[in-house]
Amino acid sequence: MEDLCNHKRFFELSGLISGFLSGTLSQKQHEELDSWLSGSEEHRALFSRICAEQTMRDKIHNYRQEEVQSAFHDFLQRRRQLTFRRRIYRWVACAVLILLVGGGWLQWQAIKPDLLPGSVLSQEAGVPDSSRRPVLTLASGVRIVIPEGGLLSGDTVSGQQMIAANVFSESGAGAFSTSELTHNTVSVPPMCDFQFILSDGTKVWMNAASSLRYPVKFAADSRTIYVSGEVYLEVAKDTCRPFSVVTDGMRIEVLGTCFNVRAYPHEQETRITLAEGRVAARVGEKKYTLIPGNQLSLEESSEKINIRSVDVDEVLSWKRGFYVFKKCNLAEVASTLQCWYDVEIVLKGEVAARTTYTGVVNKEETIEVFLARLEKVSDVKYSRVGNVVMIQ
Repeated sequence: MEDLCNHKRFFELSGLISGFLSGTLSQKQHEELDSWLSGSEEHRALFSRICAEQTMRDKIHNYRQEEVQSAFHDFLQRRRQLTFRRRIYRWVACAVLILLVGGGWLQWQAIKPDLLPGSVLSQEAGVPDSSRRPVLTLASGVRIVIPEGGLLSGDTVSGQQMIAANVFSESGAGAFSTSELTHNTVSVPPMCDFQFILSDGTKVWMNAASSLRYPVKFAADSRTIYVSGEVYLEVAKDTCRPFSVVTDGMRIEVLGTCFNVRAYPHEQETRITLAEGRVAARVGEKKYTLIPGNQLSLEESSEKINIRSVDVDEVLSWKRGFYVFKKCNLAEVASTLQCWYDVEIVLKGEVAARTTYTGVVNKEETIEVFLARLEKVSDVKYSRVGNVVMIQ
């Protein structure tokens, strides 16, 4: 790559990526990063790997918490905070450089999604807001706002015990009748994502504005859950109990595999993207088998099925704290972002209808940052009144 031969460019790129992670990029730098990402698949793969590093995300989160707390201190403390910010920025830049040099530019093609702990991202880091936290609704109707650490060992509600942070366990023997089909529901609001583990060991990631309904106790011969919104699953293998995901109009059957389900009620398509293993999607009487890298889409109005190859890392970028768009029409971009930002985005006029967008949106940025960038790189203009954003 040309960038390897240009040391100055190499350091510029590390600065752009570290600035993205720490939220310090200017408008011009955002555009430069978007341009670099749109240059090749290798650039996007490298960016995904760097942003998926758990240690780096933890450092940035701790830094942001410190920044908010220090805002109310006196001048001397603000000076110390400034010094601390500079140290953090330097640490992030060094970490990016280490990843770039130590990992090698040509080894980023075989990227596997990393496990991220349950988290909540908000526009004001460090400010508690129960309306931006996941909610567990028990079969009894009791609603529990899930704290940041998950429901810890010893918490027992209506006979259901949470045996570890973010691990949802089946109830003990006798707590529920086995003949009773009772379900709990996890709901994730806008501007929030969440991870937990089902009692069978299946790992679940939930994106904003999503819900998952699961049985209080899985049946002896099957495991079935119900999904609305966007969910990524790493299904624990159990040959005696096949795993099924039910969405509106589709049933996905697996034994043990990793895949993404996108089934928002306001969208016209349901999409299944397979990362590892195999899945069988049933629509009516027809069955469709997917292999890794395949995405199946079901157009609900016509029940038309389309299977195509996709970049799985781009599809799963939401798990890592950002959205990647590659020549996406503005309607698709708007559909994704309004789920996260809890706004209604209205596209008006021919200019907005034909506009496409390539770039990255950090989920920790405000929507105004994206809208300002969109205005600068396209011919559209936006206005906002309350919760409604008009783009024309």
